[in-house]
Parts: sequence; C-alpha cells; structure tokens
Amino acid sequence: MRYFGRWLIVAGVSAMPLLWVATVVCINSFNFRQNLKDSVLTHTSADWDMFKSEEKMNAEGVKQLKFGTQKEEYDEGSGYKYLIYKPDENKTENGNNKYPLLVFLHGAGESGSGPAMEIITEGASGCPPVELHYDRAVDILARSFVVVSPRTNHGWSDDLVGKLVQNLLQQHELDPMRIYLTGVSMGGAGKLNYSSIP
Repeated sequence: MRYFGRWLIVAGVSAMPLLWVATVVCINSFNFRQNLKDSVLTHTSADWDMFKSEEKMNAEGVKQLKFGTQKEEYDEGSGYKYLIYKPDENKTENGNNKYPLLVFLHGAGESGSGPAMEIITEGASGCPPVELHYDRAVDILARSFVVVSPRTNHGWSDDLVGKLVQNLLQQHELDPMRIYLTGVSMGGAGKLNYSSIP
C-alpha cells in the first residue's frame, strides 16, 4: 500500500508539468485560431462590402461583367432556378462557336427556394458563380465557358440535374462533348452520385 501511494505521488508530480504544458499549448492554440479567425473575417467582410457596392445589374436582371454576362433563369423540366454566365465573344479560342458547359452544384449552406442569386454569398467565395459575379474568375473560365449554377432546397437529384443539362443543350449553343460537372460539399456529393450513373 505504501509503495502504491508513493507511485501515485510520483506519477502525480511527474504529470503536473505535462498537464501545465498541455494547458498552455491549448490556450495559445485557441488564441492563435481566434486571432486568425478575426483577421480573416474582418478582411473578408470588408472586401465583401466593397464587392456588394459594385453591383452592375440592369433592369432585366442581367449583370454585365468584364468578359461576359450573368443572369438568373428558370428551367421548368428540372424545377431549378439557376444563374447562367455566358462569355461575350461569339467564338471560342479554337474557332468553334459552341462553348463547353460547366455546371456548378452548391453546398448545403446555399440551399433555399429563393432566387438563384442568393447563392452569391460570402461563404461561397472561390466558387465559380461567385468569382464570375465579382469579375475575379480566372480568364480561361470567364472567356471560354458557359457556367450554370442551379439552386436547390432539397439536395441534388441525379434525374433533375440530368434534365437540366439536357434542356441547356437544347436551348444554348453548347458543345455536348465538353460538359463538366463540379460542386462543393453537398454539391460534390451530388456530382459523385451523378457520375456513378451508368
């Protein structure tokens, strides 16, 4: 019993410095994360306010951008409201007048039944419709792709995404051999599900 007690004391004393170090590390780690979070949020919010004040939407809901236009449309077949971006040039760089199509599926944070324009959020920064909307997209995307960004409030349905793509091919000058589907979070899962259909 005496030895058991002695080992407890030794173990307790030995563990104290480790516990103190672990506590300091946790506190410093929390402070670092909090400072980083505050810095990023402050920077992003300031930028976002600047971007919001630079809207250039006309009466028809078409936004003229550096290399093209973006507007909201509705597809009856799928029931999706969507943003569509089209480059201004009449021809692509290879001389073909049919553009490749990029369909972007948003994540759960942008879900809703309101206008598709509501997917343009601070949380979706870096995604194709947001970067195009604020003229920050890379040139190859802005000059060479038609980009469609549908909105859903009930997850992504393989059938409905397929209907949307088929209807877009019928309504616009698109290259059926160059259709690309991408997404983030819930949209990434929707893309994987769609890709797995035989």
